[in-house]
Amino acid sequence: MRNNSARVVARLLIVTLATVLLAIPSQAQGGYTAEKHPELGFDFSRARDYIAVPVQPGEEWVILFYAEKEAHRVEARKRFRPELRFAMIDHHPEPAEFPEVEPIKTLDDEEEEAEEGPKKRRKPITNFDMFADRILSSWEVGNPDTVKTRSGFTAWEYELKHKNSRDFVGAAYTYSDEDKTLVVFGFCAKEDLDDQKKIWKKMLKKIKFYEPEAVDTTKIERYYDRRKFKNVEYRIEVRKQLVKGWEAEDTENYIIVFSTKDEPLIRIIKSELESIRKEYVKLFPPLREITAVSTVRICKDEDEYRKYGGPAGSGGYWSAGTEELVFFDYDRPGQKAGAGKANTRVVLYHEAFHQYIYYTVGKVAPHSWFNEGTGDYFSGAVIKGGKVIKIGTNPWRIDLIKAAVGGHPRYKPESFSNIIKYSQAEFYNRGRVAVCYAQAWSMIYFLRTSKEAKKHPVWSNILDIYFNTLQQTFTDEVTDHPTGDLSDDELEEAKLKAREAALERAFSDVDLIELEKAWKKWVGKLK
Repeated sequence: MRNNSARVVARLLIVTLATVLLAIPSQAQGGYTAEKHPELGFDFSRARDYIAVPVQPGEEWVILFYAEKEAHRVEARKRFRPELRFAMIDHHPEPAEFPEVEPIKTLDDEEEEAEEGPKKRRKPITNFDMFADRILSSWEVGNPDTVKTRSGFTAWEYELKHKNSRDFVGAAYTYSDEDKTLVVFGFCAKEDLDDQKKIWKKMLKKIKFYEPEAVDTTKIERYYDRRKFKNVEYRIEVRKQLVKGWEAEDTENYIIVFSTKDEPLIRIIKSELESIRKEYVKLFPPLREITAVSTVRICKDEDEYRKYGGPAGSGGYWSAGTEELVFFDYDRPGQKAGAGKANTRVVLYHEAFHQYIYYTVGKVAPHSWFNEGTGDYFSGAVIKGGKVIKIGTNPWRIDLIKAAVGGHPRYKPESFSNIIKYSQAEFYNRGRVAVCYAQAWSMIYFLRTSKEAKKHPVWSNILDIYFNTLQQTFTDEVTDHPTGDLSDDELEEAKLKAREAALERAFSDVDLIELEKAWKKWVGKLK
């Protein structure tokens, strides 16, 4: 469970442009079906073996994303699941002054996270060469081939070779007129390229361009006219973006988007999300009413979650950038009854807390020990009859922290003086992240539930003081600003000041060595 910004889509958005219109027989086993996109201004034939994958909200370039269906038999599965993306480039005039934007981040195959970089002034991407240079920096783009024209669009084809892997290859196709370029790019394992290129070319052979049409939202609007939900405009936008195979359900504070066919799970989530939210509100009351509607996306399985952008090693994530909570249905054939749903709930309660706290504190994340530890604290919730009847131990963390405190040769707990100050990058250090998660959970659980903490005049107030100070300091920093409109640098400074003030006030009278000793003794007795 990582609180990653969902630029994860950029993770292997690596391919670029091109186009080929050769009539080569397809190897697609399920045939082809008409794929119409009047809102985008083009139609094509989709191989039935390819299914739509949602594009993340706010994605700048990719407008459509497809991946080949996973083979049912393990021995029939490909090394790399073939994928195909569509991106659109507008040939708009370059402005006199270029806006300040985040640099494009790319990931090597083994990296878990992109490094944060300083902001730079960049020219907007207005042609394929710029797109290839900036977006496809991990790929070698071959010379263009097969120049053709269709409906006023000039088409080119390019070979793609990954710079860090000889086994990872692809092709790109571009369609350009005076105003725009459509880029269609796919990638797969080297041994599958010939067959996949035949499929891709067949899909694009009869591509048809026309003027885009406005999306008809009449049915969606009628749906909400009959129901009383807040922030209907946002809900409509979410439903407009649904791709084939995905559905949406509404609750008071959430819109749940899902591809899983597990109807009992969806009913559970609809009910329990609102129940656990009441616990969030009880412990972390907002300064003002939260009007935002939270999007919760449930992928049907782990593979689809990864394709959507789920970070390696994570079970779910909350993305502040796209304001989506994303996880997947853990149920698997052959599992013990309910085991998958139990794991899904562990992730749901954790990530939903990140989502809630983002709006409650003022879009500033607490220190990782508090943020991740509290998320894991709520993962132990037991809900019956629409109410949280107790908060139990976290089944994913308890064994590890007991082993670490008990002297396990591989795992060593962090000192309290260090872990409470860790930045997100320090907390997620690969050599310590597993212990950090387990320790953060146990610290929060100790301070919230143990007799030792509850009866202590100082320890019993640590968490409330931390949260209240963080919330109020950040609010004051924003409110006291002369214009009320903070620059990005000023906003980051306000967040840093709020976190530092919260930490200082919460632990000003705390003997950390004494607290750590009591915590270790308590962990040793946990069951």
